[in-house]
Amino acid sequence: MFNFPTARRLRSVGFANALGVPEYKLESALDRRILGATHSGKPLYDEAVFRPLRDLAAPRYFFDLQTVQSPVRIWAGTRPFQQIPLQSLHCFATLD
Repeated sequence: MFNFPTARRLRSVGFANALGVPEYKLESALDRRILGATHSGKPLYDEAVFRPLRDLAAPRYFFDLQTVQSPVRIWAGTRPFQQIPLQSLHCFATLD
């Protein structure tokens, strides 16, 4: 959730997970926003980011990159808990 240096610093002073971290322990405004969203359970939404996207016509295409890990080998040539990159293309033909 936090960047690596922040996470390492928090772990070094005894915090095992983000939910136990008080806001005053976080140095950046972004980390405080992330913590607030984590506590509230509501996603962060920045209108300035999404405003330009509304003007784009349909269809819209999204390229999605993810990884999957399984405790059981799913595909030949892989091992348990190996990170397997996946990619997919999503198309929204209408904006409804």
